[in-house]
Amino acid sequence: MLTSSLLQKTKSDKFFLSNKQFFINSIIENIIDIYKPQNIFLPFSGGKDSTVLLHNTIETVLKIKKPPKITIIHCDTLIENPIIERHSYDFLKNLESFFKANNLNFEIVILKPVQTYWHSLIGKGYPLPNTMFRWCQRTLKIKPSEDYMKTVKDNDAVVFVGLRKDESKSRKNDITNNQLDNYQIKRQSKLKYFTPIMDLTETDIWEFLISNKTLWKSSYQNIIDIYKGARGECPLIPEISKKNSGCGSRFGCWMCTLVKKDKSLQNQSLDNEDLLPLINFREWTINFVKDDNNHFKYMRNGKPAKRGCLTFKARKKIFKELKDLEKRTGISVLSNNDLKNIKSQWKADMLFFKSRNII
Repeated sequence: MLTSSLLQKTKSDKFFLSNKQFFINSIIENIIDIYKPQNIFLPFSGGKDSTVLLHNTIETVLKIKKPPKITIIHCDTLIENPIIERHSYDFLKNLESFFKANNLNFEIVILKPVQTYWHSLIGKGYPLPNTMFRWCQRTLKIKPSEDYMKTVKDNDAVVFVGLRKDESKSRKNDITNNQLDNYQIKRQSKLKYFTPIMDLTETDIWEFLISNKTLWKSSYQNIIDIYKGARGECPLIPEISKKNSGCGSRFGCWMCTLVKKDKSLQNQSLDNEDLLPLINFREWTINFVKDDNNHFKYMRNGKPAKRGCLTFKARKKIFKELKDLEKRTGISVLSNNDLKNIKSQWKADMLFFKSRNII
């Protein structure tokens, strides 16, 4: 039986300090040997943790005589940080070429939400996502992934996720409270989920990216530079006031309102002026929806509320500002499906609200 105690026990050894990659590969190899999956699913965000996990998993699979299929899953919310999203697609393109060159059984799956952010905000008049109502996470990321996983017929498939205890206190609690044997973690799914890199620290992650080349023998400098730009300093320099060393930058959607200030995006805009219009639109939207006059006194289901969904006038105002943003920047934000779904939603909501004498 392979347990995290193997890694914890050897962490204090000098041998471990120079052989962390060997231990991670051994963990992955043992999981494959014990559970014999026909398919390994690897969620890939483009960030540092998923990159390290992906690298080590594929490197291990290459050494197996009868390797399982590798399925890379990338969830595109359609409002991702433009820099990290561009990096992700470039990385996946190189990865696809590597897979083909090595005759690996692989699949790269790009998931996108059926109900987009703009359909929810402008079409349905949802409030901006907040800590009490994180509708964006469910709609844009969780549901597309769940819907895809439901189509998987391989009951012996496994999922490797790049979670680490060192990320945060809440992450550590999640892993600890749901940890099973052999690096498995409890999840509400018919598939088995594993966390092979859960005991790595942030410093371990950066050491790996600096000291290793990509699978196709190029440098990991691009991802290092992205984090460096987001942090505004070298990602290897620890922040004394913070518990974790290295770069704690996280990349989310450019419209994310779960944080007061998107420091990563703001720092990146110092070298990428194209990001400024996106930052300004986000700030404008936040201030605009603060006005109670832009909300009905009813929720979408017709029940009274102190601050309900956005009025039609407010939705149309945000729509107009977003179209102006597209014209000024040349950036395509709203798809043809968005335009169709938003207008269709307005008609449906108008009929419903009229039937309830709300308007």
